[in-house]
Amino acid sequence: MKPVIVALLALGLALSVQAAPVKKNVLPRRPFFGAQLQPVPDSLRGKGGIPDSGGVLLGKIYDNASAKAAGLQSGDVLLRLNGKPMNGVQDVLAQLKGRKTGDKFTVEYARGRKHLHRSVALKPYPKETPPEFDVLYESVPIGDSLRRIIITKPRLAGKLPVVVMLGGLGCYSLDLPADQPQPYRTILYELSRQGFVTVRVEKTGMGDSQGPPCAQMSFDDEVNGLIAAIRAFTNFSYMDTGRVLLLGHSMGGIEAPVVANRVPVRGIIAIATTGIAWYEYELINQRRQLVLQHMAYDSIEIAFHKKEKAAHEFFVEKKSPDEILKEDSTLTDYVEYPVDYHFIQQLDSVSFAKEWMAVTAPVLLVYGTSDFVTAANEHAYIRDEINLYHPGHAEFVEVPEMDHFFNKVASQQASFDSLNSGPAFKNFSDQVLPVIVNWAKKTTTP
Repeated sequence: MKPVIVALLALGLALSVQAAPVKKNVLPRRPFFGAQLQPVPDSLRGKGGIPDSGGVLLGKIYDNASAKAAGLQSGDVLLRLNGKPMNGVQDVLAQLKGRKTGDKFTVEYARGRKHLHRSVALKPYPKETPPEFDVLYESVPIGDSLRRIIITKPRLAGKLPVVVMLGGLGCYSLDLPADQPQPYRTILYELSRQGFVTVRVEKTGMGDSQGPPCAQMSFDDEVNGLIAAIRAFTNFSYMDTGRVLLLGHSMGGIEAPVVANRVPVRGIIAIATTGIAWYEYELINQRRQLVLQHMAYDSIEIAFHKKEKAAHEFFVEKKSPDEILKEDSTLTDYVEYPVDYHFIQQLDSVSFAKEWMAVTAPVLLVYGTSDFVTAANEHAYIRDEINLYHPGHAEFVEVPEMDHFFNKVASQQASFDSLNSGPAFKNFSDQVLPVIVNWAKKTTTP
């Protein structure tokens, strides 16, 4: 059985290296090797200078990055780095981990029948340089470390309204090469064209950021990091801290009310999210996606009961995945998550209804009709519970043919099939932009 997608954004294709320690609250850019690393396919083995085993294939080579500057090309096969054999992608990652911008190393690689050697000097990660507005790479202290925040700032005078991006579940960087598709960036760029400052807060340990590894982060850690970053906005003279909007996608839509109840905001936009209890959501999502997999209906029932068993032990009895699998190894597919399991257990303890009921700011809920990860009724549920306690504060909009990843695609089935056959980001759904921008303008009008 294919693993069920809970909620995700598969970001980050090109290898980057963690930044060096920071001094004096200045967070340097991490180095950028600038090549996609791939296993060598069997079809290439034994041809030209490519050995029968080992090596790492270079896919796309990015402009303005170390690999291209050193003369490496797509299709080259890395054989050794600083004299050490490279038998897989993890070997390359291990050799580059912890290096700083400016560090040098040698590579041996195969190109056709030739074995070549190059010296590579690590260049800094490229910055975004759109012509219409400025992109600023700032940092804010969160706990004992610095966190990277990426700001897009219109070239306008005075204090401007601010939109903070709260992203989906998982460990990934929001700081990507400019030519790599990223729907968050597409949305935030349009908001800056319309006069909004936008802020992307990197997760702990990701991109340039310091801090514990993202893989060890809890739900509270992520929320507290976002809150600390928003409180630091007072240090930026061009940000109007009285006109801050939260733009939460997927997991970010769950985090948004928790953040908003701890730091004042003007409004919340929650997209492709859920408002039902997490335990219940996982069971519903499991069934929905197994149907899209065209699994036989009797097999769906078997899978559902396995999921329910795993969920009870995980959420109610608070067992770890290892403890669950020690008792029943057939439950592997039902206890795998893209974050530390404590994050998910903590998430399940949050009363989403209580958090949304306490929100007094206006709320816009957005659902794409081709989204197979969440459901329209889960968004309507949030709208109804908010309006019961704060009449007229919440509205719900459906965007036709938009999926969970902001693609324009005909149906949930088409989105599901497309995701299983390639990258998540393919054909951005422009219809969502006016929905977001118009509501943001209306809500932040002085």
